Amino acid sequence: MVRSSIGAALAIVAFVASAQAQGTLSLNVASGTKPGVKRNGLYVGSSDNVWLQLLVAGATSLSGAGAEPFHVTNAIFSKGTVQVGGIPGGAVAEVTLRAWDKDTGVDYDNATVRDSVTFTMQLGGVVDSNGIPGLPNSIVPAFTGLNLFSVPSLTVARSGGDKVRIAWRHRGDGFALEGTDTLGGTWEPVEFTQTFDGTFIVAEVATAGEHQFYRLAKP
Repeated sequence: MVRSSIGAALAIVAFVASAQAQGTLSLNVASGTKPGVKRNGLYVGSSDNVWLQLLVAGATSLSGAGAEPFHVTNAIFSKGTVQVGGIPGGAVAEVTLRAWDKDTGVDYDNATVRDSVTFTMQLGGVVDSNGIPGLPNSIVPAFTGLNLFSVPSLTVARSGGDKVRIAWRHRGDGFALEGTDTLGGTWEPVEFTQTFDGTFIVAEVATAGEHQFYRLAKP
């Protein structure tokens, strides 16, 4: 009976330790280098409708103040500790932060003004020999900031034959060209041949895969 009780007690301790073994990270960037979120090179504030989302590859769940997408009311944000389910403390995880202007799309996938960054970091929350989890690790210095850019306007014209020519100014470098058949439909990547004409980037698109509408978006 005594041995059975000891075994049960050890099992309970082991269960508690494993339950606390999930990794943690800190979404506080208000110290050190203070990386922030910018729009067109300027720090965003509460009047901007910019939202930020945290993703961790392989996580079964995220919990804590910054686990859900949140409005970036201060570019130098501090959302506290996020618990990363399914990944133990001390493990190296792939973390993605992505931000978008909600005035240009309800979520990241639909927004035309957006930016994202992916980096690897070691999670905190390592459980010691007494079953006590350690402090979370900060996303800084791995996270160096985000910078959203307004999308330049497109000029679309048929070039004759089986081609469509789409042009936009160079400040749109780094954007992907996407197309859809109906507004409100699914945006798909568009393959094109790129040339340059003065201050413009010119894309030639084959009409064989023609879409009715085109846009530029951050990959």
